[in-house]
Amino acid sequence: MNLSVTNAGKTLHGVTADQARVAGFPEASINIALVDARRKAVNVECRRRIYAIASAETQLNLTAATARIAATAHEDRTADDLLTLAGASAAIGWVETMRRQVSLLAEDPGAVFRDDAAWPDLPAEAQAAIDHF
Repeated sequence: MNLSVTNAGKTLHGVTADQARVAGFPEASINIALVDARRKAVNVECRRRIYAIASAETQLNLTAATARIAATAHEDRTADDLLTLAGASAAIGWVETMRRQVSLLAEDPGAVFRDDAAWPDLPAEAQAAIDHF
C-alpha cells in the first residue's frame, strides 16, 4: 500500500511503510498514514458499490421523481408514487448505513472490506425503486 507519511514538516509520498521506516519516520506517523490510506480505500469501495447499484443518472431520476411526488398533495398520490417514496427512503437509509460501515471497516485492519459480506444488503423496496429508474 502506497502511503503519504508526514512527520516534523517532512512528507514522503508514494512509499510503503517499510520505506518510511528506512527513511527514519516514526512508527506513530506511519500508523497515521496507514489508517488514512485504509480509510480512503474503504471509502472508494463504498462509493463503487453504491454506484454499481444506482448510477448517477438513476439517482438523479429517483430524486426528481421524489421531488415531483413531494409536490403532489397527499390525497393525489398514486400507489406507484407511494412505492417510489418508500423505495427512495429505503435507498437513502441504505446509503447512510453504507457510509457508517466505512468508519467501522476503516478502523478494523482485519476487516476484508472488499468482500460482499462486509457490506449491508440493499433492501428489496430500494432495489424495486432503483430498477424503475
